[in-house]
Amino acid sequence: MKRFSAVIFSLVVCLYSVQAQTVVVDSTTLGIGSANDVYYTIPTYSKESAPGNWDIAISVQPASIVPLEVLKSVTVRYNGGRNVKVMKITGGTASAFNNTFNPSTDSAAWMMLYDDMTNWDLGAFNTTLDAANAFDFGWGEYDQSTHNVEADSIYAVRTVNGTWKKLWIEKLAFDTTWHIKVANMDGSAYQEFNIAKSDYPGKNFVYVSLDDNTVLDNEPGDWDMLFTKYQDYVCVPGLGCAWYAVNGVLTNKGVTAVKAYPVDVNTVDAADYTASLSGSISTIGWDWKTFVTGSGYVMEDSTVYFVKALDNNVYRLRFLSYESSDATTVFELSTTNAVVSIENKSKESSIALYPNPAADRMTVIDFDMADLRYRVLDATGKLILHGELAGNAANQLNVSGLTNGLYHIQLIKANSVETKSFVVNR
Repeated sequence: MKRFSAVIFSLVVCLYSVQAQTVVVDSTTLGIGSANDVYYTIPTYSKESAPGNWDIAISVQPASIVPLEVLKSVTVRYNGGRNVKVMKITGGTASAFNNTFNPSTDSAAWMMLYDDMTNWDLGAFNTTLDAANAFDFGWGEYDQSTHNVEADSIYAVRTVNGTWKKLWIEKLAFDTTWHIKVANMDGSAYQEFNIAKSDYPGKNFVYVSLDDNTVLDNEPGDWDMLFTKYQDYVCVPGLGCAWYAVNGVLTNKGVTAVKAYPVDVNTVDAADYTASLSGSISTIGWDWKTFVTGSGYVMEDSTVYFVKALDNNVYRLRFLSYESSDATTVFELSTTNAVVSIENKSKESSIALYPNPAADRMTVIDFDMADLRYRVLDATGKLILHGELAGNAANQLNVSGLTNGLYHIQLIKANSVETKSFVVNR
């Protein structure tokens, strides 16, 4: 496949007009070792850097409708792209927090956890939830008497700095205040975090450094894209699939995107793609670039992305170059004349798949609790499975008959079609 790379001699933002469209060439830089995150707001072409030396991200969003829209308020994610690991201490109830643990000898019995990379609301600490129990959120369970989410698990966390900590998310009190306890594995360096959601209005998460005992308010008020280093499940032909740290772009809640490929980048029409806008946070992702020995990173040719930002306008995004030494990404943004109709306007994804990768069974979690029809396609687009799922919060999909590899599942509701990808690996 033909590819190209662009050499940019100036990082000054360039604006020009092409056929009544505004075109901007801009760049973001994460720094040496991808030390920072950059939040980007498309309509104003503004960017804000934030430190990337955090370990876990705690939701500060309020719950909406109990129990159907609670998960977003109890989400806990981790900084997987920057060396952080999360393991559930198997059999470790909250009362075991005072025990001494040795990761070198004990971790073989622990469960490694990963963030879902399609949905902000399904963090690593939530992925062990019992989908059949509407009050179970992975790290804890909702108490209908106290209205608290009370812990039922403890975790081992390897921090950005390489220190192992034991972590007890003690409770989320009445959807107002997080109570979290942390210590070294032998109980030393004990610390407590009491994080009030009301201190961070309008934000998705606050970011906690377990070594520095600090809470970071990283997010600007409004943003559309996050340039960051994160961990994703990557499949390489001939080498198999594994979790890798990647540099890429994630989208905010309420932002939708679609990849247009292969296209003529000069004539592609956004109107042909707006019906396929997806709420998956990693639609843009990281694979718009490829490393070529002797050439460095080159950009995927014949590719653009269309992004419906929080201002409800659709923009065209095209990547021009990437420099790995300081994670500098140069890209082109242009306005479009596309109009997203009410019928086609895409919302944040209400569907999550877990586990992903899957071995024999995969849970399809639908927070809208709508009846679904599904179609499973292999990587070539061939139909492999199809059927119906009942309108409840979770359904079990048997994938034991599928060979290892990448698949796409189309989930069809009354008024929409949502496509997600999953991997079978056993």
